[in-house]
Amino acid sequence: MAEAILYIIFTTQCVYISYIFDISKSKLLFLFSVPAFIILGLFPLHHAMGLGGNWVTNSEYFELSWRSWLWLLVIMTSLPITFIITSTIRSQHLKDVKFSIDNQRLLMAYQLLTWISIGAALINLSRVGFSISLLFTNPREYEMIFGQYWQINYLYFLHVPALCLLVIMHSKGIAATVHFMTGSLLLALSLLHGIKFTLFDAIFFPVLTGLILGVFSGRTLYLASALFLVFFTYFSYFVRGSYGGLDPLVFLEYVLPNYYNFFYLIEQNPFPATFPLKMISSYIPSPVETNTFQMGFILNDKFNVITGFGRLVGYFSFMSVVLFYGLMFVAYNKLRGVFLSSLFLKTYILFCILMMFYNYYLGSKPKYIFIIIVFILLDIFIKAKYANNHSDSKLHNNPSPL
Repeated sequence: MAEAILYIIFTTQCVYISYIFDISKSKLLFLFSVPAFIILGLFPLHHAMGLGGNWVTNSEYFELSWRSWLWLLVIMTSLPITFIITSTIRSQHLKDVKFSIDNQRLLMAYQLLTWISIGAALINLSRVGFSISLLFTNPREYEMIFGQYWQINYLYFLHVPALCLLVIMHSKGIAATVHFMTGSLLLALSLLHGIKFTLFDAIFFPVLTGLILGVFSGRTLYLASALFLVFFTYFSYFVRGSYGGLDPLVFLEYVLPNYYNFFYLIEQNPFPATFPLKMISSYIPSPVETNTFQMGFILNDKFNVITGFGRLVGYFSFMSVVLFYGLMFVAYNKLRGVFLSSLFLKTYILFCILMMFYNYYLGSKPKYIFIIIVFILLDIFIKAKYANNHSDSKLHNNPSPL
């Protein structure tokens, strides 16, 4: 218990130093990277109090040995070290560069993506007879029927870039009431997939875009998080059939067990190894991982995730956390967001470091790679370009926040 309390004090100091040395605008890198480390800082106390014993059902309850404490110190120390190092690498400031795109083509692109996504949603919904009753009685079967064809499903996922474009339109003052109405429809349709992450992406990627552009404040992020947690609570109870009644803290079951899985693996193998190229494309299978770093279903079969740190420590051992966060921080600070694709990459970086408490998401899902490709195609269509001499009047008077 004493070690756990000391570790909380150590975590507080690391978090404070990280905040000081964050040079990103509005300290967004700190805001999105720190949650996973705060939970990590509280994990030893949670473990020492015996609060995680109910999750460890397939093995004996383990104690934290020097192996776990070593990795706890390495990972926690990596955060301030990364911020200190990257604070010396200043972001580029390109003279007289504006974020300039054709407003008319931007509107056309939004409408195109919106109606394609709506059409795909209706096609998928037709497979379940335009009824969502199956979602409540047999959610797994509903998901399989609704998303049976991946081609249509990916068209359905165009609601994410469409909503990001809506935020950009709002930042340029060209979004009309009808656009917000269709955007609300896209959000509503994202509920029909029966998968929490579909709605999560529809909420958070546009919010992240707005935070980077400066049109949303931290209050918007807190509101979005609160709304999603409310949805998560009711979805878990009515759709997933959570036991024990309606629990507003049910989301913790998707957070805390991941750390127990991770440190259980550390206790079994203090120096895990995975395939280094998976840092870029983590959905590519590797024989190394299956032999030396078993994935999933380590403790209770229900809790089969090992946090993003579980991936990282197998890539480049002690340097992996500093290397990953360092690359992400430098890329974020260097990306100017002049192109739509670079703007989305900035949101994707924030998303990846935010979700480290759950899993590793850099290159982890073809869905996100698909969305990046969509934004590259949008750059070509909308003709985003560097504009040294002209841009629309609003952005000409207000330098790009990126």
